[in-house]
Amino acid sequence: MTSTDERASSRGTGLTFASLIRRSVAELDRLVSHGHAVRPEDLAGHEYRGRNVGTPGSFERRFRKFQKLFFLDPETGRFGGWNLRARQNADDEPWLDAPPTAREPLSLRARLERAIEWSSGLRGPGSVMGFYELRPPRPGERIDCPRGGLIIDYGGGLNPWGDVSAALRDIVVAARPGDARLLLGRAYVAVGALRIRAPGVFVMERACAIRDPTPIRSRRWFSGAPPTPGARVVRPPS
Repeated sequence: MTSTDERASSRGTGLTFASLIRRSVAELDRLVSHGHAVRPEDLAGHEYRGRNVGTPGSFERRFRKFQKLFFLDPETGRFGGWNLRARQNADDEPWLDAPPTAREPLSLRARLERAIEWSSGLRGPGSVMGFYELRPPRPGERIDCPRGGLIIDYGGGLNPWGDVSAALRDIVVAARPGDARLLLGRAYVAVGALRIRAPGVFVMERACAIRDPTPIRSRRWFSGAPPTPGARVVRPPS
């Protein structure tokens, strides 16, 4: 980046979702490192469309485009969310839910039920995936998270046993100061106490309010881990 670019990036001027996904991984990585603080309550209740940049080929083909939803648990005051499979169409086409897929053999009736759910706008178990807790970094956590950034912790989500996504820890920051509509982040893999940087960077943009809150109503999100020690617990208004 030139000094002019760096000054513009520090203010967040000229940064848009469309322009960011065209930047190099090195440029985006610098923007993440100098990203701005974001509050979990500013993300809660919204769906975000996302784009991975610079990830390996097989992952890129399956998850180049993605969708994330953020929410506040009304009973515990913890923040979390989940992912939705997205169609891997062109970047200039809308972000759309992918048809549900199954990891296990399904009966014809079950396949029909999932197809009906998907076509009606409900997100069935084949579309909803990757539950996580949204939290601040823990004291002593070995992860390079800019000040005021947040951790998307898949280890805190209620995911199937053996799901490799449980090892993921994403950091997320705001691209523009005081504006949670445009986010940047990068992923790490947790191996014991170590946090190993994963290839690539991602960009997210707020798309809309959560359309289908079924996972919230069915309480399918957090694992049995307690809230992060010292974390600020937000109590929703009664």
